[in-house]
Amino acid sequence: MNRCFSTLRDIVADGQPCVLVTVAHIAGSAPREPGARMIVTPTQVMGTIGGGNLEFEAMRIARERLADVSDTGVQRHIELFPLGPMLQQCCGGAVFLHFEVLADAGADWIATAARIEQNNTRTVLVSRTSSSSFTSRIEQNNTRALLASQTSYPSFPRRRESSEIPPAESGHYPGKMIFTKTGATGSLGDKRLDELAARKTDELLSAGGVPGSLLHPLVETQSTLPDTSDALFFEMISPCKYRVALFGAGHVGGALVNILAGISDCRVTWVDSRAGQFPPELPPNVEARLSDNPVAEVENLPQQAYCLVMTHDHQLDQDLCEALLRRNDFAFLGLIGSATKQRRFSQRLREKGISEQQLERLTCPIGIPGIESKEPGVIAVAVAAQLLKILSADDAD
Repeated sequence: MNRCFSTLRDIVADGQPCVLVTVAHIAGSAPREPGARMIVTPTQVMGTIGGGNLEFEAMRIARERLADVSDTGVQRHIELFPLGPMLQQCCGGAVFLHFEVLADAGADWIATAARIEQNNTRTVLVSRTSSSSFTSRIEQNNTRALLASQTSYPSFPRRRESSEIPPAESGHYPGKMIFTKTGATGSLGDKRLDELAARKTDELLSAGGVPGSLLHPLVETQSTLPDTSDALFFEMISPCKYRVALFGAGHVGGALVNILAGISDCRVTWVDSRAGQFPPELPPNVEARLSDNPVAEVENLPQQAYCLVMTHDHQLDQDLCEALLRRNDFAFLGLIGSATKQRRFSQRLREKGISEQQLERLTCPIGIPGIESKEPGVIAVAVAAQLLKILSADDAD
């Protein structure tokens, strides 16, 4: 989910306990990828780990834990969900979910994680965690053997660190560490564990990080599934892959922002010159900039931004296109309008010295072809679909 830790910070600051549910590991086919997150409060659910029976059961367990929050306010555990045998989901794989109950005791590290998230800094969170009693039931029922007989999974690597690690305390493992490339804060409660986490995190950060989360078992196993009776859980806070610059807070721009708010890897800079155009509350991944001179904002954009021009003023649209084309380091430039607008702009920009090669990088009209409606919401969907297609193609390169 977008800006997960900023949301957690606000929830905990309001004095409301919640549970952060994260996909820690998958084997075989699963509805979501490692790192997918969901926040569960007594009355709300934010984000998704894939829907269906898996999510319904995770919500039930989370609220069961919330009904029995200890004085410490921090409890972590991992549960294994075989999607076919247990939940009758046809994905057929297995999902390990990490549950973390959060209240006042977690406020400090959550605030730190939220600042890092807002600064768009690559970071790794490390927690020591254990299996719940549910995993013991799984073992007793031979579910691992059943899973192995039904689905082919890659072999899970053996871990030999268990002899170096002190025993667990009180049934769960307190402590969390936050790592960036410049340092670390917190402790897992044991120097040897901290050193192990530091070595593993250094490998992850040097390699560009993990896609979302990683389980590192501390118990030796030859199973096709990891032994989570004692494990370190690594979570990545990754910088947003896609920086979108949206010029114009009109009807289409507003509808488009609502769509882009649901894309976790997208961060939007939304620019307009008119006071009162932005909604009072913005999605966590959207930054509004009220500027008397939107063209000047072009200089402040990051390289390889995905730029969309749809202001209330055609002359401003043209000036923005000219500034962006002269800078010429964007990943995409789309201009709202008709083919006639595209021809007129191209001619005027040629007269200003913009080359044919530069003009070829200007996409107008924008939106996937074949959708003729002029309704703002429909245009926004067409533009978002085109943008997602471009993002997917860029990822594949």
